[in-house]
Amino acid sequence: MQRLDKEKQVTDFPDVFGSAEERFCSFQSGGLLYGINILHVREVIAEPEFFQIHHASELIKGVMNIRGQIHLIIDFRTVCGHTVPLENTDERVIIFKTSVTENLGILIDRIGEVIRVPADRIEICPREIASQGKTEYSASDIITHIGKLDSQLLHIIDVQNLAGHVRIQQQEM
Repeated sequence: MQRLDKEKQVTDFPDVFGSAEERFCSFQSGGLLYGINILHVREVIAEPEFFQIHHASELIKGVMNIRGQIHLIIDFRTVCGHTVPLENTDERVIIFKTSVTENLGILIDRIGEVIRVPADRIEICPREIASQGKTEYSASDIITHIGKLDSQLLHIIDVQNLAGHVRIQQQEM
């Protein structure tokens, strides 16, 4: 995975006009707009059916069997401290590519569109924004960057950091 950090620029994806941009699978949770690099998303499950794991952390929503492979499903609301789901939620599960993290997905409130963000409109996330609504289950390095859109901010998630937090939670159980 290519990380967006101070030393590295955003991965170049030239569009028709020749400018660099990133593409993100967007979704909503707790009234905020989040994005995951589209290259890290394997698929979006429209009608998620998962099985709960007894005595698991509240961070873990359960597991799903997708074409014979078991995937751990994380409740993204819990990760971000959003206790109340959005009104009229249309829950979906985003499954990540195994090249990014093994057999992991997140339960979200509402899927959005693929959003293109020019590289010059992506900045490192200030700690004050990254830690808003956080719980003991997450750290401010899950939301690593902010994409400045015309009417709102896109909170960009580092999937490998998210997976790392899940592994830590599993080890503490």
